[in-house]
Parts: sequence; C-alpha cells; structure tokens
Amino acid sequence: MRVAQYFLCYLILALLLASLVAYPLFETLQYTQLHRTVLGQLSFRKLVDRLYLVSVFIAIIYLVKRHRLENLRTVGLVVSPGQGLAGFAKGFFLGLLLIALSGFVLEMLAVRYRLDNVIGNEWPGLLLTSFLAGLSVAFIEETFFRGVLLSKQGRVGVSWAAVLISSLLYATVHFAEPEWDPSVDEVSWTSAFAVLMSAFHKLSEPQFIGSFLTLFIFGAYLCFLRMHYRHLWVSIGVHAGAVISLKLLFEMTRVDKQASLYWLVGNYDHITGYLTALLLFVALLGHWLLTRKVRLTG
Repeated sequence: MRVAQYFLCYLILALLLASLVAYPLFETLQYTQLHRTVLGQLSFRKLVDRLYLVSVFIAIIYLVKRHRLENLRTVGLVVSPGQGLAGFAKGFFLGLLLIALSGFVLEMLAVRYRLDNVIGNEWPGLLLTSFLAGLSVAFIEETFFRGVLLSKQGRVGVSWAAVLISSLLYATVHFAEPEWDPSVDEVSWTSAFAVLMSAFHKLSEPQFIGSFLTLFIFGAYLCFLRMHYRHLWVSIGVHAGAVISLKLLFEMTRVDKQASLYWLVGNYDHITGYLTALLLFVALLGHWLLTRKVRLTG
C-alpha cells in the first residue's frame, strides 16, 4: 500500500476521532470561563472546523514520520539549481498559457467579458500579489499532494491508485465548506458528523461538477508532471502560473450569467468549469502522448 492510500486511511480515522471528540469538548467548554473569555462565543461548527484542521495536521505529521518523508529530496524538491529553475520556468509559462487560453475562449464565447480600465495604475501591485500568492499556494500544495502523497521512502509512486487518491483529495478539499451550524440546543453526539457531511454539499450542485472536474484533471496533470520529470519544480511552475492567470482573469473580466453558454463555467469561480476541464484534459493527453512517442523513438 502506497503513501496516498495510507494517508486516506489516516485522514478518515482522524476525522472520525475529531467528530467523536467534538460533542463532549463543546459541552465541557460551555461550563468553563475559558469559553466566555479566551474563546469567545465559539460556535459548534467553528469548534469542529478547528478540530478537523488539527486532526488533519497530526495525520500529515504522522504520515511524514511513518514513511520517512522528511528529506526534501524524497518529495522531489532537491535537484540541481539549473534543472529546478528551468523546470519551474517551463511549467510557469505553461500554466499561464493554459488558463489564459481558457479565459480567451470564454471571452470569445461571450461567457466572460473584459472590464475597461478596471486595474489602472494598480498593475504592479496586482502582479506582485498574484505572483506571491501563486508561488506560495503552488509550493505548499505541490509539496503535499504531488510530493508527499506520490512518494514512498525516496521512490516516486507510479500506481494509478495513488494518482487517483491524490487528485480526488486535491479537488475535494477546495470545496470543503461546512454549511450547517447547529444551535447549542441542537448539539448532540451526531452533530459533528452532520457538519462533516454538510462540508461537501457543493459537490452535489450541478454547476460545481465542472469546477470539480477541472481541479481533478489539473491534479492528475500535475501528478503526471511529477512522475515524468521526477521532481516537483515543473508542477510547481504550472500550478503557480495557473493561479496567477486565474487571479488576473478574476480581476480583469466578469461573467455574464445570462449568456447561453454560461453552463460552461462552474459557480465556484465562474472560470473553472467544463471548458477549462476539457482544455486541461487535452493538454494532459497531448503531453502524455508526446512523451510516450519520445520514449518509443528513443
């Protein structure tokens, strides 16, 4: 069993334990001065959220220690400076291009429209904040989802199960947002489990399916890049470039909800959706076929 399968088991167990602890902890806090001073009026959902974050963090630490993944070389971060920089640059421009192409097509189809002079003199600040946000998000998420979860004691795991689990987790966590917050009188032993189930209510909404597919295929593409190049810097570059493109599109354009092809975007951010998912799938398939042809001719 590879690291991704282990982590899925750890994650499920951690969430179940946190759900069991939530009710007695909440009831205890109701009768302490701590709840009224330091914690303030802590709602049950906020308490559950924090317990889940702590439990997942502990599961990640245990995973890393259990499978000896503390070494940066193991997760794909240590390569020669030239190889890492070249890989990041290659991936960065690819990520920018892929999402920019999606935005261009959406504009041509009149699903999104460009705003005039919306940014003005704020370009330098916007570019800087977008770059820093893209780089930080890419580094953290790639290190975990494509670094830790696809590694095992120094070797890159190539099982399809690991890719599937990593990509599903990557897509799912972007939509984890608990909806139900019970009142004090409604809290019971089962309340935390209900809050957990409500966290994924968006996944059942039709317009979120396209966004979920986008993130799942994007995650699979990043897994392919990690395994093909045997380090993380290309996937970090692609991820950073894609995030920057998304942020710029979000600032420079708006969606037309009355457009006949509005269904092409999901209501997660009105950019990701069926169209972007299709473009990413074509990119993944094309990249895989190209590298396969190179290997066969080589």
